[in-house]
Amino acid sequence: RASANCSCHVRVEHLSSMISGQDTFAEAHLQSLVSSLGRRQDCRSQDSPYVRDPQCHETLQDILRFLRHDQSRERPVTSLLHSWDFLENHLLPLVLTYHGSESLLLDAVKLLVFLTLPADVSARNFIEQRRSIYHTLEIMLEKREVFHILFSCLGGPLERLESSKLQLKEEDGKIIQLFLTFIRNCLISDEKHKQLADMKFTIYIKERIVKVFFDTGMIDVLTQVAKDIRKKPFSDDSTLLTEIFHLIFQSCTPHQLLHGLDDNGLKDNQTGQPDTFKRRGRIFAVRHGRFGGRSLNPMASRSTKNLSVMISRKYFGEAISFDFPNVALFQAPIRQRLLELAKSLLKGAFNEILLASWISIRHQQQNESEEKALHTHSLLSLSLFFVSFIQLSCEIHEMDAPNISGVSNLFDKEVFSWLHMIWTQAEDTKNTRGMVLVSGLVKEMFALMTTIMLRGVQSDRFACEAVLSEILVNSKIDGYLQRASSGIRAYRTGEAPLMYLANAIEVLHLGYRLKCLTEPNFIIDAKDMFHQKTISNHIRLLAFSRLNSKRLNLMLIKYVEEIIGCGMDNMMHDLTNLQILFQVALEGKLFTKKIFAYFLTNKLQTKTKHWRILHLQAGSLQLSRTS
Repeated sequence: RASANCSCHVRVEHLSSMISGQDTFAEAHLQSLVSSLGRRQDCRSQDSPYVRDPQCHETLQDILRFLRHDQSRERPVTSLLHSWDFLENHLLPLVLTYHGSESLLLDAVKLLVFLTLPADVSARNFIEQRRSIYHTLEIMLEKREVFHILFSCLGGPLERLESSKLQLKEEDGKIIQLFLTFIRNCLISDEKHKQLADMKFTIYIKERIVKVFFDTGMIDVLTQVAKDIRKKPFSDDSTLLTEIFHLIFQSCTPHQLLHGLDDNGLKDNQTGQPDTFKRRGRIFAVRHGRFGGRSLNPMASRSTKNLSVMISRKYFGEAISFDFPNVALFQAPIRQRLLELAKSLLKGAFNEILLASWISIRHQQQNESEEKALHTHSLLSLSLFFVSFIQLSCEIHEMDAPNISGVSNLFDKEVFSWLHMIWTQAEDTKNTRGMVLVSGLVKEMFALMTTIMLRGVQSDRFACEAVLSEILVNSKIDGYLQRASSGIRAYRTGEAPLMYLANAIEVLHLGYRLKCLTEPNFIIDAKDMFHQKTISNHIRLLAFSRLNSKRLNLMLIKYVEEIIGCGMDNMMHDLTNLQILFQVALEGKLFTKKIFAYFLTNKLQTKTKHWRILHLQAGSLQLSRTS
């Protein structure tokens, strides 16, 4: 025992060489540290009281030094601690027995931050790391009182922050960020795994974690922190808090919260953003913090031979939640609590973290980094969620005017300029994830502004007109309409998901409509709207009417009518377009009488062979319907 205690005090200057993975003494020393933390009075019983060593605090500090040097992808120190059941045999018993020691609890949270850091997919022991993280969360969820004990450490810093009579301590800001990092790690622990065998398990874990955060009152704390995010000491944590809320809402779309799953279990909705709240494709995520390590995690999704899933992948991209259409991500009680949380955040908290995060991202280094990309992704995703939530709420409740006060900071000309820059950068770098996300957000912002211009209150209409004048009328840069138009023309299958084409088309049509509302004398350039590639890519999306939003389908049908009305129907007459048009006519769900009559009444001698085939097939279809 004396030799073990003596070994506890090997100082940090020796640690970097000891944990190289080659030195066997490093493992022996780490094991001696763990064993010297304390022990149960009766080693034969897990219910026996746990007695800590007098130098337990110093030992925990030494273990933390080991973990801070554990920078390789395989993370051998963390793996060893997991293999020795460090959490179950030592850390949790310490927390449960000595919950009155604030310093011990803070050390425990620091250790948990390391133990819950997401595994690197490229690590040789990735599967083992992931299972260890799940096991860690499962153990903590079995002893839910641990969360209450750990979160009690936030009482002092938050009380000092709220009271004008108490002076903040220097470490209060660090403590708050420590807990935010721990909460973030708990929420992302299931994010990297898409295998069918563990899907229900990982969803079950995340749902239980979110429920614990509600039950402990931590969600209320996060909401209050969001309201005060621009105050010290929270100002440096805005992007971290944004990511937390993004992860909380990531497993549900606005449609699920307001409607629930549809009959097919698919996340379709009237605002047409089924899955952009989830990460997609093979990307890199950076997890860091003042108390945690740094991990780059390339994430890849699995392939499938199922036809319906393959079609959905083509439309929405590789990493989509349609892989498991029959699995409801969260049960109704949790969705109801998330609905109330969304409404609460729209009373001011979201506006604050939106502005603070946007300012923080703009002030970050100019060079692109994985860290900045992650922060941008979280901000765009959360903004998209709430803009869609407001628009859908307005449609469901048949409100005359949407209430945009909860997202007003988003509708600013400087924010629009920044979004345009992000869109341009994403296209230039072929960042399909960024292209889909930013185009989706702009689309929903344009849709909400259209609703405001048509039936909003006068003050909101005036504000919208001012912003639209800057971004659509007086803009001297390559604006949103040109960006969307060029994206539609240049779209090639395989370069980006069809969702990007769908977003760009909606941005173009909504943008022109807003410009007409703002500038009544504006005339749309027919050459720009009816370019050959533009027409072909519009018709291409008609083949995916089941996956399109209702709004997009209406736009596409109206567009076909405009082509016919302008006398440019000959530009629809290549074989691919005609096949799609006939298939849509065969389904009989989208085409109007005007379009269907056009197929039947046009003179055959002026048409191509493909048109004659379509004409005859349409005639047969009409006869079969009549009979």
